[in-house]
Amino acid sequence: MNTAAEEKNAIGILDYLYCKSAVYSETEENQKGTASHLTSVTVDGITAYGRGSSKKEAKLRAACAAVDQLRCRGLLQQRIIEKEVSANRVTQENAVTKLKRLYGALIIISSIQGQRLILRPV
Repeated sequence: MNTAAEEKNAIGILDYLYCKSAVYSETEENQKGTASHLTSVTVDGITAYGRGSSKKEAKLRAACAAVDQLRCRGLLQQRIIEKEVSANRVTQENAVTKLKRLYGALIIISSIQGQRLILRPV
């Protein structure tokens, strides 16, 4: 990840795209003489590690590493598309349900490619 803003959002990105299925675990805690923490995150078959002076920093670095790996493998883009399609489908289903409730005796034909609804009387 390149910017500080992206780094700060890495945990949020994983939480949003993977619905809290990213599993974080603290691997090492404060080795003798060092204030170093090691955290791992496993998501979508990838395990990434992050080291930091605090648990929070280690978790953030692990999330950044995971997002980078997911992006390099194309899994991040694939998951974003899946989320967008899913959200769009829900919106369409809600619209169709509302139209059916309001206009009862109409057949609703939807065109996913054109993103439009055609209403025809029964």
